[in-house]
Order: sequence, then structure tokens, then C-alpha cells
Amino acid sequence: MNVVAVGIDLSPLGDQVVRKALEFSAPHDAELVLVHVADPDPDFVGMEVGPQYIRDDLARELREERARLHDMAAAVEGRGRRVRVVMVRGAAAASLVEVARRVEADLLVVGSHGKGPMKRLFLGSVSEGVLRQAPCPVLVVPDQGEIR
Repeated sequence: MNVVAVGIDLSPLGDQVVRKALEFSAPHDAELVLVHVADPDPDFVGMEVGPQYIRDDLARELREERARLHDMAAAVEGRGRRVRVVMVRGAAAASLVEVARRVEADLLVVGSHGKGPMKRLFLGSVSEGVLRQAPCPVLVVPDQGEIR
């Protein structure tokens, strides 16, 4: 195993996902690729961006997300591990799968917020979409708050 792609949504679950990716990749000294998929461009999904202050808020939010992602990468580097950061915009499952292909990941690690079947029916599930399309094995890390 040389490369482990790690889907990070910047929720508290993200830390659990990184810890599990570190644990699974440690015996192989694999490089971690932290991947954050930001919300799609509003123009792309057919929404009007609106006034300048809306665009400014979106830009500020993206800068904050990038900074948080780099902070996570610094923590991984602090453990003596190789790490890269990738931030893309788009649909989460498809974007994670595309990055995993591009970096030739041997493993893709994602979190699951444990949404019930009704929510999944209406909202979809990123981890489920990744499982169906992934070019490599997928490790799904459950939200520890959701384990019963």
C-alpha cells in the first residue's frame, strides 16, 4: 500500500477518519492524501450567486476550509507521515472517487454519519456512493457518536 486517500468533511468525524487512516496505513508507511470536497459552485448547480457579499462569504468559507485542511495535514506531518492536501468542488462521492483514481489510491477512507434509511433515501449517502464507484477498497469509519 503506497497511497491512502482520506475523505475529510471537516466535521468532528474528520478527526476519527484521519486517525483510522493513520492506523491502517502505518504498517505500509503509505502517503496520506487528505481530500476535502467543498460545496459545488452555485453557478454550476443552477443557483444565482447573488450580490458581491455572497461571493465574498463563499470565498471566505473556502479559505477557512483550506486552512483547516492544512492544519490537519500539519498534524499528520507532525507524526512523521507523508501527506498531501487536495481540495476540490463538486458532488462529494464522485469527486472523492475521481481523486482516488487520480492519485492511484490503494485505499480510500471515508466517514459515515450514520444517517438512517429515510434520510438516506432523500439525501443520498456519500459513503454509499463511494462504495459503488471506488477504484480501490474503501474503509468506512462510523461516527463514534452514532454507534449503538
